Amino acid sequence: MAVALEREVELFGVGNSLREARLRRGILLEQVEADTRIRIANLEALEDERFDDLPGDVYAAAFVREYAAYLGLDAAHFVEVFKEARRYEPAPIVHDAVTTLSPPSRAPLLVLGTLVAVAVAAGAFLFLRHGDERPAASPAPTAPVKKAAKPTPAPPPGPLVLRATGGDSWVVVRFGSAHGKLVWQGTLTQGNALKFGLARQLWVGLGKPETIAARVAGERVRLNPNVSHFVFGRR
Repeated sequence: MAVALEREVELFGVGNSLREARLRRGILLEQVEADTRIRIANLEALEDERFDDLPGDVYAAAFVREYAAYLGLDAAHFVEVFKEARRYEPAPIVHDAVTTLSPPSRAPLLVLGTLVAVAVAAGAFLFLRHGDERPAASPAPTAPVKKAAKPTPAPPPGPLVLRATGGDSWVVVRFGSAHGKLVWQGTLTQGNALKFGLARQLWVGLGKPETIAARVAGERVRLNPNVSHFVFGRR
């Protein structure tokens, strides 16, 4: 049983595992608050993994330890997983920066202007001196300049669609890895589907992968029923 609980907290995260353990025991948050003296607002923040809403990581770790012990779980292991999750928070999305170009120096323009003036004066002198000896050559025709075709923007990566076709399944979706920021969690019921963009890599944990049909950009992706988590990205 302990091994199963350790695997569950590593797969679904601290908050999900605490909530599932409480629901399996049929305990309301009001009862947890009365027994542990942890405010309901803090308990909800723990279960939703809104750790930034807690007084700080030291207090949050203490809440995790006390809550897990209250539910009869391995408190030390839950605290360890919590600290690992906080240590590897994903980096925020950074939009492309706009590069500001400094105004060009006027010195090269002055040099260029001087050279052009000298060349024009030399040309005029030669023309006046030898104008009668040979006719001026007609300028060569200039070929029309073709405009470069604008590059076609790459299409966005196709969406990931998860559909429950063989029954209900618990689903957890995070950015990047099992410790990434939570995107979605809950029970996907029979006949319903979830759709996610793949601009960022997604880590998906499935309680019953054999019940889920997955498609990326409309193409069917076979899920190994013996594997409980998968990673989807642009490729």
